[in-house]
Amino acid sequence: MKLRRCHFWNQGRARICTAEGSQIKSIADFDARNAHLRAIAAFSQFADASRELNPILDEAIRVVTQSLGTECCAIFQSLPNDETFALRVSAGWNESSATDDATQRVDIGTWGVLAIRCDARTLRDEEVDFLECIANVLALAVAPAPTQLREHEILQTIFDHTPVMISFRDPAGRLLYVNRAWQETLGWTLEEARETDFFQVLYPDPDSRREVLGFMARGGGEWTDFRLQNRYGRSVETSWARFTLSDGSSIGFGLDISDRKKAERALADSEVRFAKVFQVSPAALAISTIESGRLIDVNDSWLEMFGYGRDEVIGRTNAQLGIAVNPESRAATVRQIRADGVVRNLEVQIRRKSGEIRDLVVSAVAVSLGGEDESWLSTQLDVTDSKRAETERSRLLDGELVARAAAETALERLHAIESITDGALQNLGLDELLCEMLTRLLAPLDANFASVALVDERENQLYMRAVVGDTPHPNARGMRSPLGQGVSGRIATDGQPRIVHDLATVDLSHISGATPEEIRALSRSVVGAPLQVGGKIIGVVAAASPEPYHFNDDDLKLLLVVAARVAPAIERARLIETVHAGRQRLKALSARLITVQEEERRRLAVELHDELGQVLTAVKINIQSLARKLDKNARAELANTIESVDQAVERVRDLALDLRPSVLDDLGLPAALRWYTQRFARDTAIEVDLSTDTALRLELPVETACFRVVQEALTNVTRHARARHVWVALRAGILETELKIRDDGVGFDVLAARERATGGISLGLLGMEERVASLGGEFKVKSVRGKGTRLSARFPVPARG
Repeated sequence: MKLRRCHFWNQGRARICTAEGSQIKSIADFDARNAHLRAIAAFSQFADASRELNPILDEAIRVVTQSLGTECCAIFQSLPNDETFALRVSAGWNESSATDDATQRVDIGTWGVLAIRCDARTLRDEEVDFLECIANVLALAVAPAPTQLREHEILQTIFDHTPVMISFRDPAGRLLYVNRAWQETLGWTLEEARETDFFQVLYPDPDSRREVLGFMARGGGEWTDFRLQNRYGRSVETSWARFTLSDGSSIGFGLDISDRKKAERALADSEVRFAKVFQVSPAALAISTIESGRLIDVNDSWLEMFGYGRDEVIGRTNAQLGIAVNPESRAATVRQIRADGVVRNLEVQIRRKSGEIRDLVVSAVAVSLGGEDESWLSTQLDVTDSKRAETERSRLLDGELVARAAAETALERLHAIESITDGALQNLGLDELLCEMLTRLLAPLDANFASVALVDERENQLYMRAVVGDTPHPNARGMRSPLGQGVSGRIATDGQPRIVHDLATVDLSHISGATPEEIRALSRSVVGAPLQVGGKIIGVVAAASPEPYHFNDDDLKLLLVVAARVAPAIERARLIETVHAGRQRLKALSARLITVQEEERRRLAVELHDELGQVLTAVKINIQSLARKLDKNARAELANTIESVDQAVERVRDLALDLRPSVLDDLGLPAALRWYTQRFARDTAIEVDLSTDTALRLELPVETACFRVVQEALTNVTRHARARHVWVALRAGILETELKIRDDGVGFDVLAARERATGGISLGLLGMEERVASLGGEFKVKSVRGKGTRLSARFPVPARG
């Protein structure tokens, strides 16, 4: 290989310092990091197997350029007794690259330097880590005669600090070494792992354990995903690859892919939601390739607009269908979408299947679809009718001046109506909707005040719900008026809109919340219209001015159109508000019911234990005292009575404990769970494993809910599960408290059980779910026939001020 001298580092070799603690922020980051780790492993194997230096250097250049996406990379060897370097191998390197500020360099031990140049970006932390790993492998490969100690130190450093789980096993399958990442993720040290069958904990399910052991026995090097449970009970999504070495030993590599799996699930949910919105959207939507115009998907609105069936268009291009009237204009649109990523309000003409020509306004945005060519999502709005109306209006405007003035006036009114009643109001809450609508209404009517009064059917009154204006009455929201009286009251009764030119002619004494003088001081002219939905009057919308004779018939017509358009939205928002309030009341009632139930259980438990228990004890003492005064035969007869009293005392004690164990209030949840599970195991001969922090103390409602969930779950195990073993685990974290219950019983049909609970047949599951939900928690149950049942309840930890 020809060597060339380079003097661009005569001030000493630079070394890149990496930032620790870099985090994976997306699936793309995780995939890039996974690719880097695979490339490092493959290059390490190649360097170990190769006997010549030049192929190793060539492979290093190929791995770096391919992994980091750069075309400029070089490896230099330092010259003895000199501060210059000799170029050994390169790709896309030239003399100017040596002094370029964009050049990044990493030392290959003391042997030389690995350099790359990235013109368009700065290397990320994980990319710098990747370069350093490649340089470390090269340092081992090019070292002229490394001592055994230094080689061991370098390999040990790589082994300990790589973020990948690594384990070595001898030919007999015994664990020889594990690195720090392996120990931190799985929870065992090497010594502990050698002394226990940790696979029983990692994969408690026998089928999963057999699958993992089979994978290890194959050792084919393929990456396979497994879900395991580490030593601390945390579920971890992992991906493993195992390689068999020449002496029969093996090396395993593992990655924690929990974040990636979570992101994949979130992405899948997002795609499902997008698909639903895409299909039900009233707007015509289509996804097609940018280059050829091949249709990938369209929604029902698009099919209806163009007159095709789905099987007629999917996979075909716009050119094949003959949709575009002017196909030559498409090239300019393609250039714009590629340059800006978006096209807005492009006017085009299309041809429907029937041959009819329609005018559309099209907007599109570039989207990325896996496995597809570059694509865009477009929305089409049919403006044929509006364009024809525009043409007709232009023709009329060219006529007489009076007709043009009338058309302009009508157009202004139309714009006013559109601005007042646009679709944005549909998504607001009731108060926000009313205030926004009234605010928009003031300008077209030139009014000082606008209001909406709604019908209170129980009180047979109108109550003021919203008022906007310059200086409304301070008690405007408290004003009420009987139906049938006054301006708004009569409108709400007979449904007839009205204009009152002077309120001085109207009796206002029936209005509560303001005096007639206060009302007339702010308003003299009033125009009002009914709010009707399906023939039912739900309220009145009105506008007022301090000037008499302010409103005319055009104002009344405008108000009628507005009232007709916004009334359904008001009624819908009102119903949503009512339903929401009902749900809140129901939730509060449910929580109160549970609290009262617990209080009543506690009271009954105290009465049973303290009063009835004492009475039975006194009865027993009296019978024993009486027996001592009788002869032997009489005492024998009373012995059965004393035994019955003892049984009654024991039964009263058990009933009191079942109703509300005092240990829960006195010693807390962990102690109560230990007492209850020991008692359960003694009475049922079912083995129970309890895992919890002894010193754990939670909020009293959460402790009560956890205890009742365990109590109900174990009762169901006794009645239905035919289980031999039950596992109960309670964990308290910074953000949430989690309770898990698992058995090895026969399982059951969860959906059928929920249907029975809804029908009132069996309320166990519903009761547990209601308890957890009342505290803002989340309750889940999973059961498989023949494979047992798993319950989990999560409670948020209240923020501390």
